[in-house]
Amino acid sequence: MPSFKTAFDHITQRQFAAAVREGREAAAALGPRWEARHNLAGVLIDAGAQGRRRPWVVEGIGLLNAVLTEVPAEASGGVHYNLGNGYLAATELRKGRSLSTRNAQSLALAVNALAQAAELKPDLHEARINLASALLQQGRSIEAIDLLTMVVAVAPSHPMPRLKRAIALEHVHGWMHPRGGVLDSALRDALAAQERAGAFPEYAHGCESAVTRLRGRVKQASPHGEAVEAPGPLSWMWEAGLALNPCVRCRESSPTAFDVLVLDGLLDHRGRRPSADEVAEIVSAWHRTFSAARWTVMGAMEVEHPLPNDHVVALRGGGKTPDLRTGLLLQAAVGFHAVFDQIAFGLNAYLHLGHSPKNVTFNTVWYRRGKRPAQKGVLAPSELHTSLRGKALPPLSALYWLSRSLQDDGGLYHRLRDLRNQAEHHVTVAANTVTSRYFTVVDGERLAADVLALGRLAKAAMWYAGATIFAHEKARARRAARRGAVIVSGTRNVQRA
Repeated sequence: MPSFKTAFDHITQRQFAAAVREGREAAAALGPRWEARHNLAGVLIDAGAQGRRRPWVVEGIGLLNAVLTEVPAEASGGVHYNLGNGYLAATELRKGRSLSTRNAQSLALAVNALAQAAELKPDLHEARINLASALLQQGRSIEAIDLLTMVVAVAPSHPMPRLKRAIALEHVHGWMHPRGGVLDSALRDALAAQERAGAFPEYAHGCESAVTRLRGRVKQASPHGEAVEAPGPLSWMWEAGLALNPCVRCRESSPTAFDVLVLDGLLDHRGRRPSADEVAEIVSAWHRTFSAARWTVMGAMEVEHPLPNDHVVALRGGGKTPDLRTGLLLQAAVGFHAVFDQIAFGLNAYLHLGHSPKNVTFNTVWYRRGKRPAQKGVLAPSELHTSLRGKALPPLSALYWLSRSLQDDGGLYHRLRDLRNQAEHHVTVAANTVTSRYFTVVDGERLAADVLALGRLAKAAMWYAGATIFAHEKARARRAARRGAVIVSGTRNVQRA
């Protein structure tokens, strides 16, 4: 009697054709049941990924998309998980990383499917780990670090989240003016993953490779020591993921260093446009807006100097007791959203994209000048701005994908898009049971979680934008140095808060 267990055993033995035959026979024996097609899709995707047979992976993806229309709600998380893994496998089996290729679209679909799996199955750590892998392939290292830090907290014995975070930290180091702490954190994560790989032999080789590579860049990792609890609001900023500093070591050894500049290293010489001072003002404006919104969240969460939430003048209503918390959270959402548009405005000027300043937003900066997209989703090659065609700079590509995840239906952060409208235009009430056609009702705890998520997203966008400018600055520096211009390296002409 054919069985799916036998099919997966064949995959373990690297007998991929035999596995697919066994899987097809097992599915035929079970008849037209969604479980049969779901299991067959798993066999096709695993065999195709390991056997380098992309047609099998594509067939498996097609089966899973068909299954989603009839699968029970309680089982849909597993289908989304397999679907995301299928799109990831399809991406790895097809060359081409530009924003206009089908490969990029497969990667975006993998992110969306794995995000849904992670939400539907909170205990499935592999969904978040694979989601982080997909984000890393899109260059979205800051988002991956935040996600993996959450997984490390709930699954400390699993080696993969630490290994993936080491890779993400190593990637971020390339965007910064050299700081040893980030690489040191990466090596410590890789060593910790290697220590935990004994129970997961399939990960041993990857851990060893990462340790060897990072040891070539960091002579010796700092000792772990005992974690230092940061005082008051500083501890909250690390725990909420709203610290700009991505260094894991700093959280333990220097908890007061919760913020670092997202741009470090400027070129100063006569005649450059924009000037170094103008670049500094652009980036400083991002930091200012982000910090103001973060301070507002701290007030709402009563992290420091609790506000008089019981001293709000209000009429009697049917919702919860009126307080400042909801207003502060909604105001923070407006502030975090403002960071995105300020980034678009700044990059439009810095990269000389040519958009009208009064029209450029985080959603429109990616289009060709004067052209609006014909449909939602990944832009067609003819719709992309010329600066994004072909293979864009990795951090600029990461910023593009972050924008799509926020704007597109089904995107990773699509749910957060409505926060701006609720905050700026709607009468919003925080309550659990009240409903009305005259105002928007939100759950207070869900609102707080969404605002924190939006803040982490604004932080990531700042890093990608800063890394984009830094990459251009390094190229400018190389050209200017050949002409004998003065190079200002580091942060000597940037005022720290």
